[in-house]
Amino acid sequence: MRLLNAYLLSAIATLGLNACGNAPYSVDGSSRIQDFITGTSTGSGSGSSTTGQAPIIIQRADIVGYNSYSFTVYTNQKLRIRVAPGMQDRMIAGTGASPQYSRMYSRISVSPAAPNNTGVMTPVLSNGLLSTAQTYTLPSMDDAFVHTCAAANTTCRQAVTITVSQPNYDYWWTNGYYVYPSNTPYVTPGQQIPEFTHVYPTHPVNETLYVQTDDTVALQ
Repeated sequence: MRLLNAYLLSAIATLGLNACGNAPYSVDGSSRIQDFITGTSTGSGSGSSTTGQAPIIIQRADIVGYNSYSFTVYTNQKLRIRVAPGMQDRMIAGTGASPQYSRMYSRISVSPAAPNNTGVMTPVLSNGLLSTAQTYTLPSMDDAFVHTCAAANTTCRQAVTITVSQPNYDYWWTNGYYVYPSNTPYVTPGQQIPEFTHVYPTHPVNETLYVQTDDTVALQ
């Protein structure tokens, strides 16, 4: 069996979710402030807002391997999150190979986390490569984080960090490898491959998160 030809799939991959930016009160994993588009916020505990007027925060999470991606939003009491896996649109570093996958799942967690809250593992979701693309809206995350703003103080905003971690995908099955090839590390060659595995150390994957806060319109 052979790896799906990256060039044959490149046209499909370019259709993948690639939304990034237009994120009010959002800071990415490298602390680069994104576009603030409506209202202002001076950080935890202060600031002003235009409640219900700003668009949904859209943040793409780019991950390589079985790792994590974090970004920060600012809110008062409300937090809703929707997840959409993206199609492959990047190459393995230093190569021309684009490792295609069609389904994935991951853990979504927040910080500061409320006691006993370890996050939510999404269901397996299609990214649209081989079947209709799917999204997943997490149960309300309003109580998932420790609140430092009193609900009565409507001008207060606190930082909440959202983390995408533990990504698993169906790369091996998508590409026809139902048993491990001889050059695959960590396992015995010829061993049956599970349908879903941790993302391989050099493989990029991505998801797009849609976030509702006190300052945005509602997720539909």
